[in-house]
Amino acid sequence: MSMTMKSEILRYSLTALAVLLPTYSIFLLASSEKVVYLTQEDGIYEAAGAIFLLLASVFFFITYYRNRKGNDFWLFKTRKNLFFLLLGLLFLFGFGEEISWGQRIFGLETPEGLKDANIQEELNLHNLEIFQMYTKDGEMKTGWTKYLAGNKLLSLFWATFCCLVPLLAYAFGPFRRFFERLNLPIVPLFIGGLFVFNYLLTKIVGLTFGPEEALLRGPLVETKESAISFLFFGLSYWFFRHPQQATAADAPEKVTSEAATIGA
Repeated sequence: MSMTMKSEILRYSLTALAVLLPTYSIFLLASSEKVVYLTQEDGIYEAAGAIFLLLASVFFFITYYRNRKGNDFWLFKTRKNLFFLLLGLLFLFGFGEEISWGQRIFGLETPEGLKDANIQEELNLHNLEIFQMYTKDGEMKTGWTKYLAGNKLLSLFWATFCCLVPLLAYAFGPFRRFFERLNLPIVPLFIGGLFVFNYLLTKIVGLTFGPEEALLRGPLVETKESAISFLFFGLSYWFFRHPQQATAADAPEKVTSEAATIGA
């Protein structure tokens, strides 16, 4: 790994820390009322998260358009990397969901059928009762249904795509060759580490809450989701700048180089 690449990894990491730490600092420095205000529906944090998702989709679409190496799905091959297109569509969908598809911007009404099934009676899918931890009556779900909650599905996605897949690619040759044939974009280990760091920040902040601060649990979830949106934006920009380094073929070199960087 060149010194230029090491410097870029350091800049990415420091930039992420410079955003994440102040983002969570409101729980230590601001009043509960201020925290609720900042993280409320259509508030600053939610708006920032939506913008980051939109930017992530734009960068993934551009990367898809520019990338000339396709996928090999055995039954068929592609001329471009469909994974970048799918990621762009995914984050565009996430942006639309965050703003309820422009419901409040354009003054749209929620259809009656959707209103009855939506916890917040909004024009989106992620607030459907099936994707919530609680029922409309305020009862916490039990069993497998609670794992369909939107925040749990989001955690499953980043943990798999940003952590598990890269570790498998870097550590095991058969997985690396499988991902390489698919031309699956592999998240750099240091970016996966930032997602884990964000998760740990959430847990640490949550441990500081007393019984009287239970109302901050919801704002903490909103903060975590906004931070994840920022990290996905950072990932999209990394792939935009380094599309040629996004495949499993580079995994062995990456893990050695990045490990050396961390140990330096």
